[in-house]
Amino acid sequence: MPIAAHLKSEFNARHLRDAFGHFATGVTVVTTLDAQGAPVGLTISSFSPVSLNPPLILWSLVNTASSREAFLQHPRFAINVLAADQHALALQFASRSPDRFKDVAVEFSASGLPLLTGALAWFECKRFVEHLAGDHTIFIGEVEQVGYRGPNPADLAQMAAPDAIQAAAPLIFHRGVLHQGGLSR
Repeated sequence: MPIAAHLKSEFNARHLRDAFGHFATGVTVVTTLDAQGAPVGLTISSFSPVSLNPPLILWSLVNTASSREAFLQHPRFAINVLAADQHALALQFASRSPDRFKDVAVEFSASGLPLLTGALAWFECKRFVEHLAGDHTIFIGEVEQVGYRGPNPADLAQMAAPDAIQAAAPLIFHRGVLHQGGLSR
């Protein structure tokens, strides 16, 4: 079928969401602490690097999210990039459960933020600014600390073993489905 057959001069929110879904993204869990110091977290796929100098990232949160107030009140948050084998963790943090951290292995950063054990990478950020944009709030954070597991990215390109590549495989979200297949050369 020609691509023009799928073009619409008018569209609704469902059609727009379906089109957005064609863009594959990594899956992350963003974490912070609430006013009582309890960990808060949720699965997002709206994470994006913004700048190296200064080191900035962004992510967005629907304005009706129950955790929105915690992210607006706490000056810091952490982005945890999920590995291909963390499918269940992504689902747990995407649920409406009030205790998303139940049975989850976490470590705490120097500033006390929960970091998910086994994540491919993490970025500890100080909130730089937030913007209301339609039905979402866009959070921009200045990266203060960063870490990752697995081979150094420069070394990964030279490794021939498929296991080394698979060990660094991210969890991917595409067209409404989480993909654990990993990467290939």
